[in-house]
Amino acid sequence: PDASHLLAFNTNPDTCEPWEDCSGGDNEDPDVPVTVPDNLLQNGDAESGLSPWQPRGEAQVTLDTNTKHNGNASLFTSNRSAGWHGAAYPIKTLTPNNAYEFRVWVRLAPGTPPTDLKLSMEYQDSVDGVHYRNVGSSLATADSWTLISGTYFHAPSGSASGLRAYVESANATASYYIDDLSMTGIVDSASPEEPT
Repeated sequence: PDASHLLAFNTNPDTCEPWEDCSGGDNEDPDVPVTVPDNLLQNGDAESGLSPWQPRGEAQVTLDTNTKHNGNASLFTSNRSAGWHGAAYPIKTLTPNNAYEFRVWVRLAPGTPPTDLKLSMEYQDSVDGVHYRNVGSSLATADSWTLISGTYFHAPSGSASGLRAYVESANATASYYIDDLSMTGIVDSASPEEPT
């Protein structure tokens, strides 16, 4: 998939990755897009509509073309009544005992006080049932876009199903925007389908 529109910034030159802008660029309307290589997710940026994004809990997930980190659209998550309610991206398969790097940009709705937003992974395995793993979190504001990034190590007990990456909030009723979700890592070579 073409990931040329996805952006990454790193203000620490000692840990700069090849795809990151290490000049200390502003999260708001960055000038120079930098490719995130080998993004395994299709439409993590909502440029092709809502699919395959889905609501989690009672949340309502809609397209927004007015407030976006990049491109022409973002996802707007509203109508939440619990912290875990939000927007989820289903993932068909991941390779066990491998690490995956996630990035997603978030922004609170106007008038919402700063609150922590968290990117998490959910899956069910054949031995221990449902698991929830925190990938990363950041303090988000309504004034600018904030990057959440982190590493997820996939280590299910037995076979895994129902994999979903999702954004949730410490504020149970906060509404927020999501854009440019990306994942890099190793796909199970035995699977005929890539994650979508």
